[in-house]
Amino acid sequence: ASGKTRVAVTLANYNSPDFLLYICPFSCKDNIDAELQRWGLECPYRIVGYETLSSSNKTYMAIRSELESHERNFIIADESIFIKKGTTKRFRRSCELRKLCKWALVLNGTPIVNNERDIYNQMEFLSHKIFNMNYYEFLQTFFIEHVFKKQGREAHVWNFYTPNRPAFAKIIEPYVYMADLVFEHKVRKNYR
Repeated sequence: ASGKTRVAVTLANYNSPDFLLYICPFSCKDNIDAELQRWGLECPYRIVGYETLSSSNKTYMAIRSELESHERNFIIADESIFIKKGTTKRFRRSCELRKLCKWALVLNGTPIVNNERDIYNQMEFLSHKIFNMNYYEFLQTFFIEHVFKKQGREAHVWNFYTPNRPAFAKIIEPYVYMADLVFEHKVRKNYR
């Protein structure tokens, strides 16, 4: 347990939203519900799985309606690597719901799985103003395109241009919080 749900609850309670939407993998819903209650979330909430969000029009429309009935919504995308690919229905729907929310938070233990491209859609979910460019402009700014032939077809690979790493880091730094929990005192208890 990294404590990210506790931090999320603290941030939500600080902002006093009318409603909180928590999006996570379906398999995590029960655990998240227990964590939200454990850490004392002070507003009504709904937890929905990414899988349900992308496959159920009825659920999606019900959530939209619920968000539209409140003015101060908070949305959390947990395990945000689930929205790293911009062509998926879960990403598009998550972003549409995000537009109905005053506050947004993404949570993830590993925000970059493949390469720096994974960050774009997570930041786009938070706010388009972070990079303030579309995906293709983002690729052209921070990556180098390599074109080669593969089985008689042209293939395109985008590799991160490492000299741009300081500029990239400077853009995302205000929106990224990394916790490296180091405990000075360890307590060991033996139970029989």
